[in-house]
Amino acid sequence: MASTEDKTKKKRNWQAEEEEGLEPWQKAVIIALATFIPFMLFVVAPMIARDHYSKTLKLPEEVFLKAPEEINLVSTGEVGDTYKVLLNETEFKIPESFTPTRISRDRIDFKPSSRREARQITILAQNESRTIKFTNTGFARWFMPSSMQLYLQTILRATWHPIYLMFKAQFFASEGITGRIFEARWDIHHRGFIFPVSGGKGYIGRVFRTNNPGYFEFMVLDSVAPVSLREWVNLAMRIKPPSDLASATLPAAYGNNSIEALIERAALPEREPEVLSTALTLFYHNKKPGWLLPVATVMENREFFAELIELHQQFANSFEPDSPYKALWDQLFNRALNKIIKLEIDPQLHLRELSVNCLNLTHLEITQVWLKITVKSKISGDRSFMAELLPHGRLYEQQAKDITIRAPDNISLADAESVDYQITRLAFSR
Repeated sequence: MASTEDKTKKKRNWQAEEEEGLEPWQKAVIIALATFIPFMLFVVAPMIARDHYSKTLKLPEEVFLKAPEEINLVSTGEVGDTYKVLLNETEFKIPESFTPTRISRDRIDFKPSSRREARQITILAQNESRTIKFTNTGFARWFMPSSMQLYLQTILRATWHPIYLMFKAQFFASEGITGRIFEARWDIHHRGFIFPVSGGKGYIGRVFRTNNPGYFEFMVLDSVAPVSLREWVNLAMRIKPPSDLASATLPAAYGNNSIEALIERAALPEREPEVLSTALTLFYHNKKPGWLLPVATVMENREFFAELIELHQQFANSFEPDSPYKALWDQLFNRALNKIIKLEIDPQLHLRELSVNCLNLTHLEITQVWLKITVKSKISGDRSFMAELLPHGRLYEQQAKDITIRAPDNISLADAESVDYQITRLAFSR
């Protein structure tokens, strides 16, 4: 009986052992860390980033941290007579005094004169979506969208997120942005941003199609008389982006033109805007270089000789070898060369050297001239060699220079009857 009572008493007296808990100071540390880390990540870090990037870029916070200001495209003045250029289904209006100076697959530059400081209009249009290419090892691809439209929307509206602010600062620095950014809508399906050009020279609009792939740019800049936002808007609001019903076929009026007819019209100054409009539109529609012949003819008439030479070199290999337009293309090049540089070659027969007197006829710096020199002789026949005219220098504006070219050892000048040359390549400093 006694043993049974003892067992019953022990059961009644048994209690669970108390577990060892955290000390008060340990709890305080955990609470402090749990509060401090979010505070640092979501309050202190953004504040430091905002202040750091604003000071590094030397931009006031109201410029760097403010979201783009939305504006309406409203005309406030006339821009004069214009001609239409249809580039990848986007219609641009260009003032008649502006001439194409550079032409590429989806972009055209225009200027009213060949001066380096002249005002410039640049148009670009693509049927594809614009994307951002990140490096495979960079962490940006984990945080940022690859669509350029979403990328710009993300960074330009960033005011607090440290990573977004970092990419926003990089974008501002790379673009040289020092002023306000604007946002505008061209139609229900085209929306974009308007950025100041580096140095305050003008503005560029980057516009995205919101319901389908598509993108276009429109830039106007002037280093002498900076372009105001009002001037930019007056031109930009005349752009007609492609609609959902836009057709890839051209209006019937364009089908009545030929390259030969446009070249003839280009001889008349009053027809030049019409020629540029038709030829450029047909070139981008047909992708055939022959349509650039009327454009080049207008460039020659307006004395854009340096730009014409660069255009010739760009598309020289795009013509079929047996194309009748290839000879016309080369003739334009040769005529332009005579307006750019003047060469006189005096063979020094016994020294195996050629004395070349060259004169730059333009206001541009010539950085490179390649010559194909042909030595004609009844004894040894015709022999040719290539020579660089300016291997260690350049020919400045209106400058004359005497240069000596040594003939190769396998070509003799002693029995030469004549020496001819052909300029095969010429480059300018831009």
